[in-house]
Amino acid sequence: MESCFFKLDEVLMLIPCFWMFPGGLITDLCGFEFGDTWLGLAIGWLGYFALVKGALSANNRFIYWGLYALLLCLLVLNVIGCHKDVVEFSHS
Repeated sequence: MESCFFKLDEVLMLIPCFWMFPGGLITDLCGFEFGDTWLGLAIGWLGYFALVKGALSANNRFIYWGLYALLLCLLVLNVIGCHKDVVEFSHS
């Protein structure tokens, strides 16, 4: 069964590149080129882990929902940046 949103072979091709996921955030917020810096990718992953750990260990529900909302906003920006990178890469 083929999905109307993506092709399975395209998704499977991206799995080995999961470690570059924060690259979209770096591109969108900082204006760097995708994969421009290993430090940026490391900071991106550490930031995601810190937000998840902080949200899961929060004793106050307002802190939890605030960190969760921040994480969702950053993930949306990251996906937008990744999409821009994929479009630019496919046109070059």
